[in-house]
Amino acid sequence: MKKTLLLLLVFSSLSIAKTTMCYIENHTTPSSIDNIPLKGGICNDKLSINQLKAQGWIVEDIGITKGTDGLNYTYILKNNSNSKQTTLSTTALSLKEEVIASIRADEKQQQLAKQQQLLKDDIESGKKYYIDKCQICHGEKGELEAENTSRPLNTLSYEEMEDSMRGYEFNEYDRGIAIVMKPYIPMDRDLKLIFAYLESIN
Repeated sequence: MKKTLLLLLVFSSLSIAKTTMCYIENHTTPSSIDNIPLKGGICNDKLSINQLKAQGWIVEDIGITKGTDGLNYTYILKNNSNSKQTTLSTTALSLKEEVIASIRADEKQQQLAKQQQLLKDDIESGKKYYIDKCQICHGEKGELEAENTSRPLNTLSYEEMEDSMRGYEFNEYDRGIAIVMKPYIPMDRDLKLIFAYLESIN
């Protein structure tokens, strides 16, 4: 679900002011927004917020929404001919940063949820592989000493399991069951899935 955030900051002015609106769409680096030339109004793809401030423009309103590939910014600016040059207030800046932080937190949460789903899928795949090809000899939770020679799988680190598989595959050692194990030696990817599954249930 797309999350749209809108920040509206209002500054009052006692003098007659000129007003303009500038914008940029799908900007991906919020920290650089003040130095990027904006579209529309007096900006016309040439002037940035910092350049406008140097000319006496004041940011009155900021609209920030989530675009398809980044953030959309819309600025309403005023130029008070009788007022001293001012910059964006501390309150406005902190609110802007709060909105950006909220969007980043949402993106991190989505990324974490995706990683958790991938891990869940890996564990489920490892479970299927283990039950189909390993459980009959190694036990429901990898607790058995297969053929009374193999170490319980649930006591091994991933590196130890990997060394054992390589040993069987390349005839580097034989605990008496190499000939039995050879048809069941998993690929590296499958071994990682098996280990993830055993780790999840032990």
